[in-house]
Amino acid sequence: MREGKKKKRGAGSLIDGVKENKVFAIGVSVGTVLLLSLIFATDIVVGIFMIIGWMLVVLLPLILYFIPTIVAEKTKHKNVLAIGIANLFFGWTFIGWILCLIWAVKK
Repeated sequence: MREGKKKKRGAGSLIDGVKENKVFAIGVSVGTVLLLSLIFATDIVVGIFMIIGWMLVVLLPLILYFIPTIVAEKTKHKNVLAIGIANLFFGWTFIGWILCLIWAVKK
């Protein structure tokens, strides 16, 4: 059996790999430019954080609140509308939310 030459791994091998793979080098360069533009363009950063904050404050609680209705819809429960209405009006009480969830899971 003939043994192939093993490529010597040293400090220069990473640089050689990047030189060979130009697409990777271009991607890293573009990503760095985009990251730096986000860091130094404060209006964009503030806008992004406002969108993330809005999603955490408004959308996440709404999704959590309507989990029983979502479960009923995904399992194609025959009383989806009734579960959704009960969840809307009684889900704000923890007991109502739990009962709606049990109803949604139960066939």
